[in-house]
Amino acid sequence: MQLFSFNSRSRSLRPSTLARVAAVAVLFGIGNPLLNAQVFTEIGDAPQTGGQATGLNQPAPGSNTTMTINGTLLSPNDVDLFQINLTNPGNLQYSTVNPITGSAVPPHGPGGLDTQLFLFDSLFRPVVMNDDAPGLNVLQSLIPGHNAFTAALAAGVYYIAISLSGVDPANVANQLLFAMNGGNTQAVRGPASGTSPNTLSQWSGSANFTELGAYQINISNVPDSGSTLLLIGVAFMGLALLHRRVTAPAPSRG
Repeated sequence: MQLFSFNSRSRSLRPSTLARVAAVAVLFGIGNPLLNAQVFTEIGDAPQTGGQATGLNQPAPGSNTTMTINGTLLSPNDVDLFQINLTNPGNLQYSTVNPITGSAVPPHGPGGLDTQLFLFDSLFRPVVMNDDAPGLNVLQSLIPGHNAFTAALAAGVYYIAISLSGVDPANVANQLLFAMNGGNTQAVRGPASGTSPNTLSQWSGSANFTELGAYQINISNVPDSGSTLLLIGVAFMGLALLHRRVTAPAPSRG
C-alpha cells in the first residue's frame, strides 16, 4: 500500500501528505493511547475485597483497552478495588505516575501519594504488583506492559487495586499474596509461593505515614517492540521524503 496526497490540478500523486503526517506524529506524540482513554470516576468508596468490586463498562471485545480511573484514598489504610474487563491484558501498562497522584499538595505527602498497584484475576488470585515505578525516582507505581507475569494472560475479567505503601493483600490466614523480592520496592513482583489459599480475603499492614487524597490510575495499551520499530521506521521514511521534496531543485522552465 502506498500513502500519497492527490494533486487535483496535475492529477499526479506526491509524497507530501505521508511526510507531513509522519513528522507531526513524531514531533507531537500523536498515537498516545491515553489521548482517547475512557475516563471513570470512583463513586462513594470502592470496596477493598471481592464480591463488591465496582464494575466498569469497557470497550467492545477486540478493541484496545485504554482507560483512566480517578478516585480518592480516604485514609492511610484505605484500598480501592475495581473490576475491569480486559481484551488484551498482556499489552497493558498500569500506572499512577501522573501529576494528580504525584502532587505534593496536602493531604498528599511531600512526594505525592506513595502508592502500590495490584492486578488480580477473576478469582482474586494475585497476578502482578508494583510499589515504586521501576527505573524512576518516584513514589508512584508502574506495572509495565509485556512483563513476565501478564504476557500470557487471556482476555477476561480482572481486578485492579490501589493502596498506599505498606498496605498489602493477604489471604484468609493473613499470608501475603505477593512475593517480597528482598524488599526491592521498584521490583515488578509476582505471586508469593507457598500461600494457601492464594486468593484475596483481606488487607494487612498499615501505611507508615499520614497521607490521603486523590489519585489517578492510567491503563494504556503498549505496542510490542516490533510494532514500535515499524512506526518509527514509517516516521523516519516520512521525514526523509519531506526533506527530499523540500531540497529538490526546481524544474527548468526553458
